[in-house]
Amino acid sequence: MIKIFQSIQVSDKVSGMVDHSFEIANVIHYILEKQGKTQLDLTNLLGKEESEISRRMQGTHNFRLSEIGQIESVLGERLLHSPTLLPSYPVGRSRLICYTQISLEIKSIVIPS
Repeated sequence: MIKIFQSIQVSDKVSGMVDHSFEIANVIHYILEKQGKTQLDLTNLLGKEESEISRRMQGTHNFRLSEIGQIESVLGERLLHSPTLLPSYPVGRSRLICYTQISLEIKSIVIPS
């Protein structure tokens, strides 16, 4: 069965979308675990059907920005971050997520007159 999936050709656009969807699902799983919550807790917080959230959390769902905003709101944490806080985690179903903080040292500031 694995060989069948490895032989499927997809465009870079589809591959990128799937990668991002898995990453978002991984971040949600990580936040839930960190907060001691379950997927069922998220379902109840969002007021959705369990099957709907389950489908989204499998990692192949194309998350809309409105959905991301709702999830961020009920969990009280951001799912997407600015370039100053870059998430780094493996692509796929692993729920291990490690955040790497980028720090910049300012040596001098020049204010034009």
